[in-house]
Amino acid sequence: MIKITTCAPDTCGCKYSYSWDTDQNEDVRVHTLHQVIRKCPAHATLTDQEIWDEVHNGENRRKNLIRKAIVKNADNRLQHLVRWLGEGVDQYPDLADGVSYQWSWSGTGKNRVLNVSLVGANLTNPQKLLLQSMADSQFGAGKVVIV
Repeated sequence: MIKITTCAPDTCGCKYSYSWDTDQNEDVRVHTLHQVIRKCPAHATLTDQEIWDEVHNGENRRKNLIRKAIVKNADNRLQHLVRWLGEGVDQYPDLADGVSYQWSWSGTGKNRVLNVSLVGANLTNPQKLLLQSMADSQFGAGKVVIV
């Protein structure tokens, strides 16, 4: 059965809907742009397909994945950023108490840059460079800036 879901991501003011098939397994399910309902000022010049590519598949995922990558890949140089929640085999890392993930966007269209700050982390310059290198490796240079 084909379903239509409306989405208004927290990365901008765009709003769109996409279709997906409930009969497909989540591992192979494909989401397809159905309709762009609203374009925000930062994405006003993009086509509908570019909205889907940049906002849904790009910016929204980038914002979520960089946070996940920071937490998941915090090695001994960044261990103060992480605390472990849950018990036994159900343990998982999250940001430590007193550390918050804050983000904002700069630029317009396809040139938007995610600016990330870990408030309360008191990162040294080498730690910031380590996180920046990780972001560059995952998303390409200039897509994320660790501030």
